[in-house]
Amino acid sequence: MVTLADIKEVLGIEFWNSSEDHYLQNLIRRAAFRLSSACNRQLEYSELIEYFDNVSSDTLYLKNWPVWEILQLQEFNSGTGDYVDRITESGDTIENSVYIYEGRNAGLIRLLKNYTFGNGRADKSGSDYNIRIRYRAGYKNIAGTGSVSGKAGIAEVIGDGTKFEKEIRTGDRIAVGNYEYSVSEILSDTFLNLTCNIESSFSGESFRICNVPGDLAEVVLMLAAGSYLIRKYEAYGMDQKTENILSVTYSKIKDVVESSNLTPNVKMRFREFDLSSVVEAYRRMNV
Repeated sequence: MVTLADIKEVLGIEFWNSSEDHYLQNLIRRAAFRLSSACNRQLEYSELIEYFDNVSSDTLYLKNWPVWEILQLQEFNSGTGDYVDRITESGDTIENSVYIYEGRNAGLIRLLKNYTFGNGRADKSGSDYNIRIRYRAGYKNIAGTGSVSGKAGIAEVIGDGTKFEKEIRTGDRIAVGNYEYSVSEILSDTFLNLTCNIESSFSGESFRICNVPGDLAEVVLMLAAGSYLIRKYEAYGMDQKTENILSVTYSKIKDVVESSNLTPNVKMRFREFDLSSVVEAYRRMNV
């Protein structure tokens, strides 16, 4: 959800110094995991599987969002003892038979073409595991497929081997080198528009896709960087339970930061980020 460059900037570590990269990556992963646990949902982009009981409806709420792709939609068949695909009619696929909602209805999916959940060949015993959905969800901060090119002064990006339509949504950000741009329109797998003109030309460059909300990224960064600073207080480290991460470690981080040699600007970031309000805002309450 955040990068090595992000945490090194906060901690004042030179980017070329890779001696602790593995440790810093682990701190970032642990911080993201603990925050996900507190919010009762997977926040980081992942492939997930959920099981549901039979429902006579064409809509279903998945626990995790934003949902990017439904990979498999199946029902349990007691006759074969296995899960079978729900989308079975000729010419029908998951891509053209399942609608994924965004925005205020994030996590909601709808079956099209008169399909419903729990109304196929599956067992109707009422088990909690009759419906199985494999999908990708969560906030992205990942490398994009292919490479991109763009000219300074123009708000257009051309891709080579890219998958813009599958990997990016309007409002996401793409990072190329030291610059980050917001996407205003996706025209094809290899062409998109930005909300502002490109600062410096680039050609055949790798890029990152990011849609992690700023407040979530800040919390992960502050927890990971703070744990780095208080590693001498091992009892309060990231291996403790979520409750400790959200209380004891949180206050301990602020104490250690105030006595550290971090820049005044970074210290202010630690003072101002509000962990409890972020957890409340992103916590999934109805699942």
